Amino acid sequence: MTFEVLIEEGDIKKITIYEEGQKKPLQTITEVDPEADCEPLGMFSYFDEDINFDGYNDFKFTCWRGATGNEGFRYLIYNKVKKKFYFSRQFVYFTGINADQKRKVITSFRNQGFAGRIYVADTYKWIKGKLILIEEERQAPSENDPNKFLKVKKKRIKGKMTVVEQETLDIDNL
Repeated sequence: MTFEVLIEEGDIKKITIYEEGQKKPLQTITEVDPEADCEPLGMFSYFDEDINFDGYNDFKFTCWRGATGNEGFRYLIYNKVKKKFYFSRQFVYFTGINADQKRKVITSFRNQGFAGRIYVADTYKWIKGKLILIEEERQAPSENDPNKFLKVKKKRIKGKMTVVEQETLDIDNL
């Protein structure tokens, strides 16, 4: 496939997709997510990567960037049967997304402040076409002691997220 991207004033306005050697477009995309609070297609940048590990590259659009370094994305997933890209709502609330092609997992990282000391790091796996949370690590201030942080790690065991490690950290050692 080849892609023709129309960019105006720094925003992506249209993506036209062609099959190799064809002049007639396979698909024209002018909007990623009608409910997004970003421009219709006007993302800061786009990338192609295989987010669902099916052997076909999908589109990843940067929709917003925050002061903490977080980035929000929108994805258009390629359907190899229909030969078209479709918007995926599964990624709407994810930030810091990375597709680990070797392990076949998606990681997401949210910096929630305090110079990165408050965060959530999630790992997901595709199961029957849906992203399922399989690991989670959260670090936040302790509710009992303002000089401590609590780090909690969970893993999906027998279908349920289960605490596998919990650690209280001194704020001065972070």
